[in-house]
Amino acid sequence: MDFKKEAIDLLTGEEFDFAFELIRKNRIPLQSVDNARRLSNFAACDGKTVKDNLLIRSGSLARISPEDAEYLKNTVGLSLIIDLRTPKEIEKSPDKIIPEIQHVCIPLTDKLETTRLDYLAGRYFNSKTEGEKACVLTQYARIDEVTKMYRNISTDTQSLSAVRQIFRLLLDANGAVLFHCTSGKDRAGVIAALILYVLGCDRNDILNDYNASAVTFFSKAEKIKDDLKKQEEDESLLKLSLQKSVSVMPEVMRAGFRYIDSHYTSEEAFILQATGFTQNELNAFRYKYLTN
Repeated sequence: MDFKKEAIDLLTGEEFDFAFELIRKNRIPLQSVDNARRLSNFAACDGKTVKDNLLIRSGSLARISPEDAEYLKNTVGLSLIIDLRTPKEIEKSPDKIIPEIQHVCIPLTDKLETTRLDYLAGRYFNSKTEGEKACVLTQYARIDEVTKMYRNISTDTQSLSAVRQIFRLLLDANGAVLFHCTSGKDRAGVIAALILYVLGCDRNDILNDYNASAVTFFSKAEKIKDDLKKQEEDESLLKLSLQKSVSVMPEVMRAGFRYIDSHYTSEEAFILQATGFTQNELNAFRYKYLTN
């Protein structure tokens, strides 16, 4: 694995600005749920765009307030919640049930251990010398592990079944759908990327949505951006602090794209394999979630 500094350090200035702009447009104003935003207004195939307020990604709903639950139910029109966490995670911190909204638990994978990955990412960013960084990178598994989630979609029975169940539920849903993991970053990020990929969105937009988790945990995103303008000399330090907090690096998603490109004859072949859709079902899915 070639760990290039520019590939796994900070988001570029342009990527960081895109993340703020995406949050400004797509964030959902929930006070008790982390990382909540719509998958909306992305350009997709055939000149269409992703419909607004139908697809939502977020962190856990374990601490959702009555006010936020009411907002999702009555303002957003939420009909279905998909919890991507493992049974152990759910047992430790179960979602609060929102009456009259279907709640389904579909673990995306039981083979991804994020605790060690986040620890190693923190060590990397806190390294004071290139030698320390090199030492950490010999143990650094995040990119390989997240790439495994893409590989498991087509090779691991449990992951493939989970993804296909999720897309079947999305196809049959009668209203807005919210899917989440613990922080709304990796597993929710993979599902969000797959949805946008299936809808024919540009890879840069998919990458930008993934990158947005670097800042969307901070409910005062606009204030932080104002602070960046006021403290231009500290911009790099603040960006580093934000990304250290959530361990978001664009190379993770790029690695997933590379895997698809090297193992499938076409994007359509990957999409049909991952979703389990027939061509007619794929067309119906796109009709459902794209503007006409």
